[in-house]
Amino acid sequence: MNHRDETRHDPAKKQYIRQIMISLCLLCATAHSVRSAHAAVALNQQDTSEQSREIGQPGINLWATSGTTITFYANNHRLTNDTPADPVEIPYLVLSRNTSLTPKEERTLLITISDFSTPASGATVSIRMHTQHGDPDLDGGEDNRITVWQEISLIEGSRGTNQPSGKATFAVEFDDMSSTDQGVIPTPTDYYSLELVILDASNSDGKPLLHYHQDYAFLLERQGTATINHFEAKNETGPQELVVYYCDMFPFQRDGKDATSRLPRQAVADYIQTELIPDMVDAIHLQTETWGMSWNGWVSYRDTKEEATLGVALSDGKTWYHGPAP
Repeated sequence: MNHRDETRHDPAKKQYIRQIMISLCLLCATAHSVRSAHAAVALNQQDTSEQSREIGQPGINLWATSGTTITFYANNHRLTNDTPADPVEIPYLVLSRNTSLTPKEERTLLITISDFSTPASGATVSIRMHTQHGDPDLDGGEDNRITVWQEISLIEGSRGTNQPSGKATFAVEFDDMSSTDQGVIPTPTDYYSLELVILDASNSDGKPLLHYHQDYAFLLERQGTATINHFEAKNETGPQELVVYYCDMFPFQRDGKDATSRLPRQAVADYIQTELIPDMVDAIHLQTETWGMSWNGWVSYRDTKEEATLGVALSDGKTWYHGPAP
């Protein structure tokens, strides 16, 4: 007897699957707008907290080497003074798919800082990235954000004059493990903040020439996938593939009403891959085979050319950074 046959004859299992399906329908299917565009994403200079007039207006650009961006709405897509938030494109990276690392271009971020005046003594450019959310294993909060990557680059100057076209380039390839301020740990997946500091090389303890901070600078997430064979077998219209998008820095609970069912961050990927995704596939089959649900006219919430893909973004059911809640 296969797993689906066991589900048919187990009332408790069927009830659990119904709960999964209802949650999936009401909370999880969200409209991400993902684009493949090789243009870099220019960060908003209004977020600069400190800047010396001597350095000018540097250009700060981020992009995934895959060229993929995702449309992001600030303020959780709420209206401000009856005006919707302007959408912005942020780099979109995928660390793993089905618990295996993705190709390097999907998990590599490039950063350039250009067109700034370099003091004659040179400049140091330092970049630090930390998770947008606090470690859920430490109950979250800003004080528990995880610093995942930092680097310093020295830009040489020339005597007697400022250089009008200072430039620094950084490449960040995310791996399954990262050296962080918490030690070597599995790389957190989350939105990431970017902090940039430019100092006069001759006065590293002085006031920064530029101190820049950008929240939600890019998204690094995980994916899990599964094939839905039912529709292919019956030659019917419907989703052929399930793709689950998630970040392990979001707190996960097996039961939304039971706080004791919360999973440690490191257990999230295995739980989603080995338990949640198979249950979701069973739920889809249950709806189709037992409930007689028709999928004619199926339209994926995901803005993608893969019309047969059912995209499910796992969140708290309240946060929809990439579009209005369905």
